[in-house]
Amino acid sequence: MSSRDPKPVLGAYRDAYMAAMGTEPTIIEGRGGWYTVDLPGGAGVGRRRLHQLEALTAQLRRQPEEEAAQQWHHR
Repeated sequence: MSSRDPKPVLGAYRDAYMAAMGTEPTIIEGRGGWYTVDLPGGAGVGRRRLHQLEALTAQLRRQPEEEAAQQWHHR
């Protein structure tokens, strides 16, 4: 289990998820440093650790940029 403060990581994930998906994710703290969260893209619910949530946050933040670039490219 990590000694890191999970609040900044969970807050960043929540913000990125809301920006990309338009709804607030469900985040439930489990045992041993695991978190049950809504996954992006309608992938359902999954159990993740903080470092995995950081990676998902980065992916969510890139997603709108990539979609905008694709829309611009297809014009």
